[in-house]
Amino acid sequence: MVRPGLSIYGYKSNEKMYEKLDVKPIAKLKSRISFIKEVEEGTSISYSRSFITNRKMKTYIFLASGFEETEYIATIDLLRRAKIDVESISISEEKEVIGAHNIVILADKVFSEVDFSDAEMLILPGGMPGTNNLNNFKPLLEILKKHYSENKPIAAICAAPLIFGQLGFLENQKACCYPGFEQELKGANVLDCSAVTSGEVITGQSAGGVFDFALQIISKLRGKELAQQISEQIIY
Repeated sequence: MVRPGLSIYGYKSNEKMYEKLDVKPIAKLKSRISFIKEVEEGTSISYSRSFITNRKMKTYIFLASGFEETEYIATIDLLRRAKIDVESISISEEKEVIGAHNIVILADKVFSEVDFSDAEMLILPGGMPGTNNLNNFKPLLEILKKHYSENKPIAAICAAPLIFGQLGFLENQKACCYPGFEQELKGANVLDCSAVTSGEVITGQSAGGVFDFALQIISKLRGKELAQQISEQIIY
């Protein structure tokens, strides 16, 4: 019995199997993502159930007094629409955090409750004095440096990319930030755009471009197709 599968469309499932076959694609296969299932650590999946999941990963977004509320709310909203497991973390010992415009947000957890070993991505909203408060919190800087050294994705918007610049994360990277902070993006190719992804670093310019920022995070973590679906859901 022969099961040609994708071969009938000219796609190669295994290069070695098709070295002597001059097969060329004649069609494109596209599908809309309709369901995402999260599985527990140690679950066997795929053909022959040969792949064993290691652990569930989380995305963390950090809050400090004086953060830009729109940048936080819109980002976490879109990520949760995309079924990304994201938690907000207060860097103080209080879950209640007051934003730059006196809006009070209740964080999911405080920094001391989390070890961040399961972090998939770390996100920093901007705003002042929120960015300075994040930048002055040394335990957060240590977590960022460890995460970046492991080649895991990070994101920051508005004034917050200055933290990445000062930590040396933006060397030879494309980046953007709120106008006036460009000199803090050391070694970066600074762009005038709403958001940009460069390697494992995503930066955003301002609250006005937060949807582009959040959609690029979704694209990075779950793919362009899902990001496009979320964009269409909110009619963006």
